Amino acid sequence: CSEGHASFANAEAELQELQRQGGQVHFDWSLATLQLRLAICHRRSKDFDAAQQALQASLTLYPRYAAALEEMGKLWIDRGVYEQ
Repeated sequence: CSEGHASFANAEAELQELQRQGGQVHFDWSLATLQLRLAICHRRSKDFDAAQQALQASLTLYPRYAAALEEMGKLWIDRGVYEQ
């Protein structure tokens, strides 16, 4: 979290290289976990819209990703959304 957007860009570049070398499934899972980590950082810094976008990106790849669903619940609590 402390490294911010630059570390995300570096990680994303590494993932692009992995995609060129290997299969799509490995890339998708890595991207989903990276998006989750980004969402956590955004939520902790109170950037709720960016956190929501990162979580949606992660859940688009893996809709039943339990850790991302849990993070979505934390985001709703932090936003004060209690009826979803």
